[in-house]
Amino acid sequence: MASKYKGASWTEEAVCSICQDFFIDPVALECGHNFCRSCITRFWDREGRNSCPECREVFEERTLRVCWALARLANKARNHNLYRKEEHKPRCEEHQEELKLFCETDKKVICVICAAAREHKSHSFVVIEEAAQIYKNQVKSSFQSLTKKKSEIEQMEQQQKLKISGVGDEAGRKSRASVDTKSLSVTDAAPAFEMFYHPFVFSTMMTEISDVIKRSSLQADVSVTLDVETAHPQLEVSEDRTRMRCTGTVRSLPDTGKRFTDSPCVLGSKGFTSGRHYWEVEVAGSQWWILGVAAESVERKRRVAPTPETGVWSIGRGWGDGFDAFTSPPSHLPARPIPGRVGVYLSYEFGTVSFYDADTKSHLHTFTGNKFTEKLYPYFATRHENQWLRICCKRVRSRDRRQERGSGAEGQKPSGQQVGAERLPVNPQIPSRETTVSAEIKPGRM
Repeated sequence: MASKYKGASWTEEAVCSICQDFFIDPVALECGHNFCRSCITRFWDREGRNSCPECREVFEERTLRVCWALARLANKARNHNLYRKEEHKPRCEEHQEELKLFCETDKKVICVICAAAREHKSHSFVVIEEAAQIYKNQVKSSFQSLTKKKSEIEQMEQQQKLKISGVGDEAGRKSRASVDTKSLSVTDAAPAFEMFYHPFVFSTMMTEISDVIKRSSLQADVSVTLDVETAHPQLEVSEDRTRMRCTGTVRSLPDTGKRFTDSPCVLGSKGFTSGRHYWEVEVAGSQWWILGVAAESVERKRRVAPTPETGVWSIGRGWGDGFDAFTSPPSHLPARPIPGRVGVYLSYEFGTVSFYDADTKSHLHTFTGNKFTEKLYPYFATRHENQWLRICCKRVRSRDRRQERGSGAEGQKPSGQQVGAERLPVNPQIPSRETTVSAEIKPGRM
């Protein structure tokens, strides 16, 4: 792992586990763990007791010891990252020149030396900014076309329903015409985003098309469950493996090598090595959470910052109003109501991980420019005690619902849960009083 993510080094030791940023006025507790003075003070005031957020040891007095060496290390790390951000501009791998041009013929970003080479002779070029504007308009056009198509299909479906209702209850009539409702999802629209695959062009226009994204319908298209063998001993996973919470109590669990033993994390059961995948997590009520994807080789036995350098692409909420994308250093997301439901979108081949407010259909952040080479897993973390995080279930398409209804005996009404006007087969794990596919299931301890 250390050889693969060389960027994750000494700077990680200068990160506060509460705010996930470099230490400011770092102090040490009696147990030896370090935090920002303001972070640990606010934590104690909110909890009503003097306990360590890391090991949960409780102290009678608020004894804080100043860490001058750690303060110097944090300043050095902060300056180091500012230097890297300023100096490490995207450059051509072959000529080490800054990438300034977009080759319209080959559909890729190149430097000025590449433009003069024989390979690109007679090709057409534009500057990156101009290319971003061109493709931004194309993306908007694609979304508008999809939205129009959705509207037309919904109108056709409504017309068919009116015709069917006019037929009445004529005995023996089983033939009926219908049009499947086709909902627009993030994965349906993804090719429009990825038609120009260079991350620098993509990131330039991403924030400018959020108003278009709001008009589409985000929809979970992959079933995600939690891998209990990776769950930190402080985490409790529900019996159906769709919910997790921090108990504050370290249980004695077998360590199979997959388990996180320092950070309160857990991975999804299924990993991905290709394709596009989208899932949603309900975080409403939780004041400390991190969501994203993690490489299979992610560090599990010691605390590291959840950044791309360590094999984690994530965003999260810290104690208070902190809401960040975990880059190096963390990028504070724009002030907005912190979402109650977060959508995570992974496009493996294009090296992007995007996050959405699933309630407002708005874009939150996108990690671009990655070249994934190993299996990636859904990643979850929480420190808020007794507050559940819930994975929203994959929605059932109308065509699948009709197939399930039609599998019953002729003339017999299918039994089960009702979802709108549709009914699904009974799931013994879901109480009959619930009425949606993503109904919460009462958890049980592992």
